[in-house]
Amino acid sequence: MNTNPPVKIHFVLCEHMLATSSTLPMEMLLAAESAMQTMQEPGQRRRIEIQTLSISAEPVLVRTGMRWQPDKTIDQVSHSDLIYIPGLWRNPRPVVKRNAALIPWLQQQHQNGAIISAVGTGCCFLAEAGLLDGKAATTHWHYFDQFQKDYPQTQLKRQYFITQAGSLYCAASVNSLA
Repeated sequence: MNTNPPVKIHFVLCEHMLATSSTLPMEMLLAAESAMQTMQEPGQRRRIEIQTLSISAEPVLVRTGMRWQPDKTIDQVSHSDLIYIPGLWRNPRPVVKRNAALIPWLQQQHQNGAIISAVGTGCCFLAEAGLLDGKAATTHWHYFDQFQKDYPQTQLKRQYFITQAGSLYCAASVNSLA
């Protein structure tokens, strides 16, 4: 019998997100879990638990026009091991502003030890939360100048596709995330 608790992975949903910035890592994580099941003894296996969440229980309209129903709201999630923040289509500032309730939740999850990974302009959520202050980060190349202007305290690394600052990861694009 497996007594190991599952790894709790949460994917943030917000309007104008690029669905592939969530669906791609979901599929990759599930494939990795399947591969690990064949390599570990039954008592050592640790499964993953993937859930989507948003600031409200309402379906989220993603860039493709599809509506994605979140599994939970951020108020219903007190512990996360790993959080994915999606890439956003075009200017992220209005989306970040409309989803301001994510900021204190991300700060609390980071303080509780969660690993947080953001992709493209979704990295603005980490910067807005002050989690990237004094730390290396990247974002989508099209948004470099605005990101630098909006978050001058962040050490923007334009030459990197992926950055790591402790338990915070930034990927410049969906391709970098893969």
